[in-house]
Amino acid sequence: MKHHRLDPMLNPVRIAVVGASEREDSAGGVVMRQLAEAGYGGTIFPINPKRDQINGQKTYPNLAALPSIPDLAILAVPNSAIEGELAAMAAQKIPAAVIYASLVMEESATPPLMERVRQRLARDTILMCGGNGMGFYNFAARVWACAFATRRDHRAAIPPHNRPGNLALITHSGSVFNSLLDAEPRLDFALAVSAGQELSVSAADYLDYALEQDHIWTIGLVLETVRDPVRFVAALEKAAKLRKAVVILKLGRSAQAAELALSHSGALIGSHGAYQALFQAFGVCEVSTLSELAAHLLFFSHYHHPPYAPERVMPPGGLASIHDSGGERVLFVDLAQDIGVPFAAIAPATQQKLATRLEPGMLAVNPLDAWGTGRDNFAMYAGGVEDFATDPNVALCVAVGDRMIDGIFDDSWYGKIFRPLRRKTTTPLAVVSNHQGLGNDDPALRLSRDGVPVWDGVREFLLAVKSLFFHRDFVYCAPPPISDDVIAVAKKWCEKIAAKPNSSGLLLNEFETLQMLAEAGISANQTVAVKYAAGDNDDFYQAAEKIGYPLVLKSAAPGLAHKTEQGGVVLNIRNRDELNTQAQHMTRRLGPEMLLAPMIDYENAVEMMIGVSQDSNFGPIMLVGFGGIYAETDRDVIRLYPPVAAHYVEQRLRELRRYPILLGSRGKPAVAVADFARMVERVSLLAVALGKNFGDIDLNPVVVTPKFSIAVDGNVTQS
Repeated sequence: MKHHRLDPMLNPVRIAVVGASEREDSAGGVVMRQLAEAGYGGTIFPINPKRDQINGQKTYPNLAALPSIPDLAILAVPNSAIEGELAAMAAQKIPAAVIYASLVMEESATPPLMERVRQRLARDTILMCGGNGMGFYNFAARVWACAFATRRDHRAAIPPHNRPGNLALITHSGSVFNSLLDAEPRLDFALAVSAGQELSVSAADYLDYALEQDHIWTIGLVLETVRDPVRFVAALEKAAKLRKAVVILKLGRSAQAAELALSHSGALIGSHGAYQALFQAFGVCEVSTLSELAAHLLFFSHYHHPPYAPERVMPPGGLASIHDSGGERVLFVDLAQDIGVPFAAIAPATQQKLATRLEPGMLAVNPLDAWGTGRDNFAMYAGGVEDFATDPNVALCVAVGDRMIDGIFDDSWYGKIFRPLRRKTTTPLAVVSNHQGLGNDDPALRLSRDGVPVWDGVREFLLAVKSLFFHRDFVYCAPPPISDDVIAVAKKWCEKIAAKPNSSGLLLNEFETLQMLAEAGISANQTVAVKYAAGDNDDFYQAAEKIGYPLVLKSAAPGLAHKTEQGGVVLNIRNRDELNTQAQHMTRRLGPEMLLAPMIDYENAVEMMIGVSQDSNFGPIMLVGFGGIYAETDRDVIRLYPPVAAHYVEQRLRELRRYPILLGSRGKPAVAVADFARMVERVSLLAVALGKNFGDIDLNPVVVTPKFSIAVDGNVTQS
């Protein structure tokens, strides 16, 4: 078995229970009972100075009196006793603790208790789960370090209930810990952790531990925030490489983006955009409700299994559904289309088999309404399910119906169909009711445990299926390394910004930004900074002649934003006379500071944008999409976590609403999508090399022609 630094906490050989008790309503009493019910096979040291024994076990007055050093000390004591027990742990070099106490007291001392505990844990390198948490369950190792009783089927002494599954749950919310762990018996967990205040061990650490366990293949997280961004990103990258599924419910997504963001990209990415970019980069499935999380965990636990059981991994293809109602079938199709779940194109042979089973007038299609006049509905329905389950284009076959009288699941119907079929086919099978019933009645639970998950609620089911298909098809595209040349360019421009005074929020103007891009090997228009004066303009005209006509004239007035709207851009100037006239007009309105640049052939071109915004947790986040003057209003963009590979960018560009425009429309040719993707890759490498504190980069527009891509405007602003 692999060794992990959290083993002393999550898989201990010896456990000390400080505050052990026989009282059923005390935390120490619950912990002692839980460890006994779990069948924990290690050594337990009950600590209670007022008792000689508890439940027949010898007790000890304190940690110093123990005959050997425990791996884990469970501190079932109040806030007032925590510091003393941690000091005793440090003296005995006990490596790990669980604390349930809130670590919040009415006190005048500074720093407060929570910070003092944090400092003690860091100084003495103690791993701690908590405080203000529920503890954890390592069902696979039979370590139940929780001060609250769990559900009955966890406590049952006979199979199949007392069995660890392939799921892990890591949550900041204690109520969610109870909700999913104790109130949802269709979910079998191998590990469940209430992370609490994360004073020495973060959610990222628990995630890494779960990924290292061969028996865990799907991890659900409920996160308020990420306290250790570096380790969190590393853990997600590990999950992507191992092909293990991570499902996240991120709390606090509704906070509004800062209204005073100086950059387009910062405003467009928004407060939750960094998390979305991160999740998409590493194949994370994000959900928005607890019901969606439970549905994802249920179906992933059944259909996302390791390589040694390939028949249980989601196969290629689409969804096939069978219904007993025409109206509910239409509703199912509408929801599937809204969510983006594809239906399987069933094979001609399947259509022929269905046609022979169905009554006249019934259509042999997917989705299938298999309810006829009542002559032999069961045979038609069961036959339709089997035909779908054996079709090579079907990745998952689901029966969609309704619960019976009093909301009871009809096991006599579905069980009679699906149990024999489960033994005959490797195609994933499921049963979903259109409307919520009792949920966990015994027939539904039994069929779920027999390999056919039963769920209430079509929408949550379809969202889970979409995620299953996404994770099945996700391929992690490792980005290329950052070259020494790009690192050198980044260092140079970081030093320039640090040396120049700044009061307007603009760190690099258009001329400087395009120059930096060119030095980094990124296609940028060859802009020249010039000044137009009333008298001698020889240098001005010589610069124009060197560039060649037609050319572009732009204002370079300091602090000027949205140049096009303010008349600060004149395109397609064809000769010196036109240049003189336009320069005079621009000088009167916006001042003499100007830029000259070659005129890019816009015929059949598309304006795109590439932005980089700095996130306080994760550093640079990229925004890529359709640009020009409508970038902020259209918001047709994708978010990327750099660095990114060009191949990955090409895949993600397909998410844009107007993506077909890039492929050519209304007689126009396709533009150079692959070249644009390579440009995004190069900008992503530069963004990472520039670092977290460089600033926000806006490249808009980036002109993408049928042959090449080139940045024609840009700036860098304060984050």
